[in-house]
Amino acid sequence: MDIFQVIKRVVTEPTAYFRSVGKGKEQLGFAFGYFALLSLVSTLLGLLASLTFFSAFFPLIQNMIPLLGAGAGFSGMFTGGALVRNALFSYALGLGFSFVYAGLLHVWILLFGGKQRYGKTYELGAYAGTPALLLGWIPFLGFVGQIWSLILLIIGTQEVHGISRTKAILMYVLPLAVLFVLALFAIVFFLLTFGSIAPFINNGGLFQ
Repeated sequence: MDIFQVIKRVVTEPTAYFRSVGKGKEQLGFAFGYFALLSLVSTLLGLLASLTFFSAFFPLIQNMIPLLGAGAGFSGMFTGGALVRNALFSYALGLGFSFVYAGLLHVWILLFGGKQRYGKTYELGAYAGTPALLLGWIPFLGFVGQIWSLILLIIGTQEVHGISRTKAILMYVLPLAVLFVLALFAIVFFLLTFGSIAPFINNGGLFQ
């Protein structure tokens, strides 16, 4: 099966595809190649979008830099060469981190009764990330891709590791909900704290 067929099946019939992944032979090499290719496409398209955006707005950015009090080095962050280097570095880092991510995901799934080996979990993560990789470079649609990938991860966890639907949903959604609530509390705490000390700073209280 080629990569385009995998994309089609993951998107259109995820349950059947992940069931075949769980029952088939381990294909870690193919899964890595799949992830690497989709990541490369996403990186190149994102880089093209960034270069187009900054080529259009770079004069405005240059005019704003002195107003922000930033030096010439700051403007160097927005050159074409810098964007290309950052994109390539992020791509290479993402390839390496994919194995770390799969390891963390594998440990998490095992805690909930997962039945497969690490290689299968890597396949699960690579294929479930398809929408996020295909849409991640597009503003606003990137978030849709992340949600879609989460849904595929839940479906894949059921089919590859034999975990019930309820448990698969809870094991991913609950941690995200907790993180969201903690982030919300952190933002509120920061705003309240900053709001309480801002008048003190503005009145020179720190220097009296």
